[in-house]
This record gives sequence, C-alpha cells and structure tokens, in this order.
Amino acid sequence: LIGSSHAMNLLSDFTLARGQPTFRLGGTVTVNGPGKLINNQTSLLLDSDTINADLVNQSLLVATNTNTIAGALTTDANSILRVQSQANAFNSVLNVTNSFTNNGHVELLLAGGSAGQDSTLNVTAAGSTLTNAAGGVIQSVAGGTGVHVLAAQLANLGTIDVDHSLNINRASAAHSNSGTINVTGGNLTLTQTGSTPTF
Repeated sequence: LIGSSHAMNLLSDFTLARGQPTFRLGGTVTVNGPGKLINNQTSLLLDSDTINADLVNQSLLVATNTNTIAGALTTDANSILRVQSQANAFNSVLNVTNSFTNNGHVELLLAGGSAGQDSTLNVTAAGSTLTNAAGGVIQSVAGGTGVHVLAAQLANLGTIDVDHSLNINRASAAHSNSGTINVTGGNLTLTQTGSTPTF
C-alpha cells in the first residue's frame, strides 16, 4: 500500500512479480516514467490514481473511483482490466488516454450488492480506439440496477458479453464488429452522435 498524495517516478522498468502481495496505490498517487509499470502479480489496485508511465498488464488490475492511464497500455491473454463500482457508495470511471488492444478480459461490474452505481471505461483521445482482439472478452457483469458505459470507439474482433445493461457511447465513432456480441441480461444500447458515426 502506497498512501497519501505524491508522485512515484520510475527511472527504469518496475515489475510487480507474481506471488507477491496485492499492490495498492492509495491516496492520490501519480506514477511517472520513463520506466514502465509491469503488473505480473495477483492484483494491482488503483483508487483515484494517475498512471503517466507505460503500463503492461499481465494479471488483474482493479480500478475504483476515478483513475487515469495516460501512458501506453498493453495487455496479454492473462490480463484482467476491471472497472469496479461499489453498491451505495461510488461510481467508478477509468480513463485510458490512448488507443489500446484488449488481449485478455475487460470487466465492468458493481461490487457489494444490488444498487444503481455504474462502471465506465473511457478511451479519451480524439480518434483513439479500443480494439477487442480475437480471443479477447469485454464483459458487462451481471448485478445492480445501473447501466455500465463503454465510452470508446470500438473495433470488436473478439467477444462482448452483455450480462448487465451496457451503453456503448462515443461521439463521431467509427465502430466495427467482426466478432460476437452476446446479450443475455439487460439491454445493449448503442448511442451514436456527432458527425458520420458508423457501426
């Protein structure tokens, strides 16, 4: 656990090794490069933090409250990127600045019971794209009464599992789908605004 508000400057690559305890950035922590942050342990917990360094996720990353990944984000087949809100407590938003490819699992979920809190994944830079690779899974996990949000231009080559209501919402987005979309719980809403949106 790293607490309080401060900066963590990585002068070289820093690997969270598998088998080590859960690593939590507590307080308001900003992680800067030039080194990469490599998550290869049981879990990395972000809570109101900013990652300016490049981040390589090879295991479980849990984001609660509002977090930003501004460096390049890469994933592998074992990675889980989880945006997790808490029932009757807070919504959660993960802002990813640049395009990235999900080679593993992205989860939007509510923990702690049934309530109306939402979990949102934003890919924020103009023209940026979330690519769900063949073999990749994006899941809106069942539970609660809110609507999870995928605010990204989406290129789906893998699987999207809608087990809970999901809104795909990005202005002027050129979405594409050559994969599978399974709607088994709640509603899938595609909101198209701006100039010449496509799907």
